[in-house]
Amino acid sequence: MNINLGCGEDIREGYINIDIRYLPGVDVVADVCALPFKYNSVNEIRATDIYEHITYRKSIKLLKSWVSILKYGGLLFIRGPCINRIIQYFLVESLDKGNCDLHRIELLIDNIFGSQDYPENIHRTIIHPDLMYYYLKQAGIKGIIERQLEGHNINIRAYK
Repeated sequence: MNINLGCGEDIREGYINIDIRYLPGVDVVADVCALPFKYNSVNEIRATDIYEHITYRKSIKLLKSWVSILKYGGLLFIRGPCINRIIQYFLVESLDKGNCDLHRIELLIDNIFGSQDYPENIHRTIIHPDLMYYYLKQAGIKGIIERQLEGHNINIRAYK
């Protein structure tokens, strides 16, 4: 079984698509902090652009709950805004005063705070690569943790 957390409109075949909102294609309406799956029952958890909606104080607890439902060897994929990249982009835009791209700055602000176009779309944390590595180890990830930067986001693949 594969699950796609916080899927929104990104409905994926071969996954149980989960969102907090009732949307077309959503299989299960649930909060990602209280998933209705048994311990060691999921092959893959895909958490694209959802982790940042949970407070950083709940990060380790959330990751522990996700890791607990993963089968041994299962994949936890997380994509979210990377604080290192966002700071880097802000500095470039701010230092280049003659060519400041206001639209790009608005996109960066959106990545920090969320689009805020519906009540749940507010960001409450941001990913720092080293801190996420530490959190995943605390949550029970024993396998490989791969990190890849992609624009202002980071993709993390962690194997239980």
